[in-house]
Order: sequence, then structure tokens, then C-alpha cells
Amino acid sequence: MKKSLLALAVLGAFAGAASAQSSVTLYGLIDMGVARINEGTSNGVLNGAPAKPGVNTVQQGASSRLGFRGVEDLGGGLKAAFQLEHRFFPDTGEINAQFWNARSTVSLASSAGSVYLGREYVPAFWVALAGDPWGWDTIGQFSSSYTWAGYRSGDSLGGLTNASSIRNGNTIGFKTANMGGFTAELAVSGSEANRGLYGKSVGFNAQYANGPIYVGLGFDQTKNNTGGTTVDPRLVVATVKGTFGVVTPSLTLAQSRSAANVVTKGITLATAIKVSSSGSVRLGLARNDPAGADNNSTKAAVGYMHGLSPRTFIYGDVATAKTDLKTRSTGFDFGVKHSF
Repeated sequence: MKKSLLALAVLGAFAGAASAQSSVTLYGLIDMGVARINEGTSNGVLNGAPAKPGVNTVQQGASSRLGFRGVEDLGGGLKAAFQLEHRFFPDTGEINAQFWNARSTVSLASSAGSVYLGREYVPAFWVALAGDPWGWDTIGQFSSSYTWAGYRSGDSLGGLTNASSIRNGNTIGFKTANMGGFTAELAVSGSEANRGLYGKSVGFNAQYANGPIYVGLGFDQTKNNTGGTTVDPRLVVATVKGTFGVVTPSLTLAQSRSAANVVTKGITLATAIKVSSSGSVRLGLARNDPAGADNNSTKAAVGYMHGLSPRTFIYGDVATAKTDLKTRSTGFDFGVKHSF
């Protein structure tokens, strides 16, 4: 009898803990496709392409993931939340970098906004993402080379890479509540853990999204502690986008500065055109212009995405990129993307 009462007490304790958690959601995405790229040497600006020439079975940009998110209502308008997101390669089952590579955050939110801590996207990323109708996915994407002006690649100065990435660990950030379509975000990332000679990173964004109009401005800067004649890597990005009937054109301007004080300018002009209730065509043209001669890159892409259901999509894209003094890279892909 005593054992039964003890078991009931333990179960009751767990039930009480579970009931305090308002909601926990398991979610994920699997993206697999077939892609082919030629032997062009401009490969570095054809984001989403396979690593080697020929036909490859790969995930097409939308990194496959498994995640957990939860929210607890603390009362008085205050909520606690967490998000953990794991990335992996579905073709091999291997882990993509560290286990919680995409996100690992805990936050407290009120009517004014939310404070978060952990590993999270830098604020400027959301502005760059808004200017890419491929959403930084597939071989059609403009992503880091253009809407990020190469900033995601970091600096090779002294053999160091990834001075700043689209995500930073050791982050403390604040996101405002939505105020009539306007939001802002500020984040500071500490210098500890695997940042080499690069120190604190600071970034912010300001975004307005109301009805058919989107306007965003983002900034990111990483402290460079290598000394000498080097400078702090920096990024400024702005996107303007509007929906007019079935057409959603966008313009993104980006400028980055490397630790070696090389300034790169990126411009992306793109559009998504809804051609049916479940299908859309995506078109884009972009240019990457680092300081100096004979090093500009240009990319053009066209693609189609069709929804078989709200969670399952098939897609196909063709893209071509050319860097000065290098041979043209051209590729195509088609694949399936399923979310749950």
C-alpha cells in the first residue's frame, strides 16, 4: 500500500511539472534533392550547389532539422520559452556541426518584447533573408555571397575563418513586440568559446512589415583582436520588398568590410510570381563587387516551387554564376521538401 501511495505521489509530481508547461512542440524538416553542377571555377558564388561537378544527391539548402520549442505562461503577462534545433544531413544521417547547431535559446517575454540567451541568428540575417525569394535555399539562392555581401564567409586573415556567422553563440538579445508592423532587435555575443582571435559581436535590425510592404535595415560587427593594421569586420544590409497582386519584387543592398579592410558591395534584384494557388516562379539577378579589379561575380537564377500540400513541396531551379577571370558555373536541381 505504501509503495502504491509513493508511486502515485511521484506520478503526481511529474504531472504537476508537465501541467506547468503550457505547450511543447516537436517540429522538423527534411529536404532532399538531386543537383548537378558543371566544372566551372566560379563555384564559390553558386550557393546551394553540390561540392563537386556531376550529379549528386544532396539536401538543397534548406538544412534538414529536428527541433523542440516550448512556452510556459507565468502569469501577469509574462511567459518563458525555449527552442532547441538540431541540423543533420539526411542523405548520410550525419550531424551538421555541433548538435544544437541552429538554435539553443531560453527567453522571457512580456507585452514589451522578449529577452533571450543562447545561440541565435544575428539580427541582420532576417533582413538579408527577406530579400531572397528562395529563402537561402536550393541552388537558386543568393544568400551569403550577395544578400550578405560575402560577410558570412568570414575572414581568412591568419588562417582564421568565420569571424561572424549568420548565428552566434553566447548571445544576449532583445526583440521588441510588434508595434503596428514595426519591430527591432539588438544582440550582443560574448567573445568566449571557439571565436579564436575575434571578440564580441554586436548587431541590430529594424523592420517594418505591414500589409504588402516590407522595409528592413540590419547591422553586424565583430571585434577583431588580431592587432596590426586590421579592422573590425562589419556588415550593413537593407531590403525593400512589396507584394502587388501576384508579384512580389525585392531589392537588397549589402556592404561588408573584412578584417583586412576589403569592402564588398552586393546587390540583389529578385521577384516571386504566384502562378497558381499552389505554385510560384522565382526569378533573380545579383552582383557581388569586392574592392579591386577583376573579381566581380554575377549570378542569375530561375526556379519553380509547387505545393502538394501545406507541408510538402516539390521544386526545381537553374542557376548560373560568373566571376571575373574564372569560368562560368552552371547547375540545376530538383527535390522534395517536407515539414512536420
